[in-house]
Amino acid sequence: MATHGKDGLIVFRIELLPAAQGDSLWIEYGAADPPHRVLIDGGTAPTYDFLRARALQVPEGQRRFDLLIVTHVDSDHIQGVIRLLQDDSLELDFDDVWFNGWKHLPSDRLGPAEGEMLSALITKERPGRPDGLPWNHAFGGGPVCVSPDGQPLPDATLAGGMKMTLLSPGHEELAELAPVWRDEVNKAELEPGDPKGALVLLGRRKNLRPDALGPGIDVQAEAEQRFDPDPTKPNGSSIAVLAEFDGLRCLFTGDGHAPVLLQTIPRLLQAGGSMTLDAFKLPHHGSKSNVSLPLVQSIPARRYLFSTNGAIYHHPDVQAVSRVLIGSDEPKELVFNYSTIHNEMWDDPSVLSQYVATARYPDRTGTGVGVAVDLSAS
Repeated sequence: MATHGKDGLIVFRIELLPAAQGDSLWIEYGAADPPHRVLIDGGTAPTYDFLRARALQVPEGQRRFDLLIVTHVDSDHIQGVIRLLQDDSLELDFDDVWFNGWKHLPSDRLGPAEGEMLSALITKERPGRPDGLPWNHAFGGGPVCVSPDGQPLPDATLAGGMKMTLLSPGHEELAELAPVWRDEVNKAELEPGDPKGALVLLGRRKNLRPDALGPGIDVQAEAEQRFDPDPTKPNGSSIAVLAEFDGLRCLFTGDGHAPVLLQTIPRLLQAGGSMTLDAFKLPHHGSKSNVSLPLVQSIPARRYLFSTNGAIYHHPDVQAVSRVLIGSDEPKELVFNYSTIHNEMWDDPSVLSQYVATARYPDRTGTGVGVAVDLSAS
């Protein structure tokens, strides 16, 4: 659905920037010129150049974001943000930053080293921001955390009118994160809440400085393989939000755990209702341990977004894509921000047509990486 406002065409556009095996999601919404913006994660340190180049496309004086969400502390989500917040030449500003640092964990244990670095950068004085950037402002400075059962899911409406409803993490996931990362911070010789120490460590990390299916696949059988849920605590602490604007909806899940999402989705739908998403950014880059068949069936989508180049863990897994395909009988599109040996098997209309599906890849005549999804064009 696309509508027109007094300032021109209304947009809801998601760009899956090249982020190696990670996430870097650039969202624009509202009036087409100028739009409002949200950034979710920043990818890896080496792929920061793609994020910086995208920021430079925005005219000077307009490089303001309604919101920056750092879903969790894994390197392939946080490193690009660490570089971004040191890049003063871009003159970026954010109305709010959602990130759960060590001080937000319900424990006296520490967060990981890169989380300490990001915390120091958020609170660092910058032009026009003597106290640093607003941090979890929508949550009163406290943790970005789902409320207990029986209470409404937390939500916030951004300056441009986009509604963000939180589905993850819960208090338990944040509590479980704390002890997992204690050893890493101790190895880095950091103290909790010591921004000077974190910035000294950051100065030593040159890589974080801004200058620096094919034939034979049985889809049904793959989809029905036993689901072994992801046990990692950092992934379970991922911030997951439903973004709504102009009647369009996209679910952004970071590396979230399927069981956690399945606890909050019924609360979102309320009293046995249903909802079809315009897009679903699948958790953990399409891992078979994060994309379960019940998750896909609980909240179907018209588009499924995969953010990964397949490095290290060879995502997306065949089982996860197969679960997406059989999850509903409705038309669906698979959207990949890289074309790799791990996803090119799905570029087969004879297979996809059996599941009312199509696949989209980056423009292979250009850089071959990154893809944009305009929800308002449908």
